[in-house]
Amino acid sequence: MRYVFFVAVLSICLSFALGNNGSAVEIKQASFLSERELNVAHKETFEINNKGSQDEEDSTPKITPSVQPQEPQILPTANLQQEEESTVTLEQLQSNLHIGMTRDQLRSFLDTPNEIGFSAMDGKEVWRYDFVHTEGYVFEETPEFKEMAIVDTVDMDGLKNNHLDMQLFINWSEDTVSHIVVYYNNDESVYEYRVFENGEVRDRKVS
Repeated sequence: MRYVFFVAVLSICLSFALGNNGSAVEIKQASFLSERELNVAHKETFEINNKGSQDEEDSTPKITPSVQPQEPQILPTANLQQEEESTVTLEQLQSNLHIGMTRDQLRSFLDTPNEIGFSAMDGKEVWRYDFVHTEGYVFEETPEFKEMAIVDTVDMDGLKNNHLDMQLFINWSEDTVSHIVVYYNNDESVYEYRVFENGEVRDRKVS
């Protein structure tokens, strides 16, 4: 009888112990799951916030440096008197040419002459400009003058036949203009506009 009673008491104690341990395990497991879930939730929240920051950075307009303006291109002065129809007028020559001009000043106005050589009269340096009316027309000196580099022959035929609008001759004394002569066509006649070294001006019909 005592043995049976002892066994019954032992069973009750074991059941009670097992029941308490089981609850403890469940509570501990529940606590573990709750902590794990919190860590997962915290990780997801961090990823969402981080993604939002990246999206804000991506959505921010990027500022790129503006293209630096190029320096304006400087074009050379047009060679108005070459083998193309002239756009220079007698009035422009009269207004812009004067005794004492330098080579650079003349080039800034008329650019490169058609011919550079010497005068048949005094052997001084001469620049000749042919202001063409007929496109492609070219005046050439005689072979003898070419050999001597004489360039101050007036193309009377070219002027009379309207192949040339004007012929300009610039005489030099060292590095400044000493003499200016323009031959031009007006009403089928050829005129001479001349500026002497002392500044005197003469305008007359020559043909």
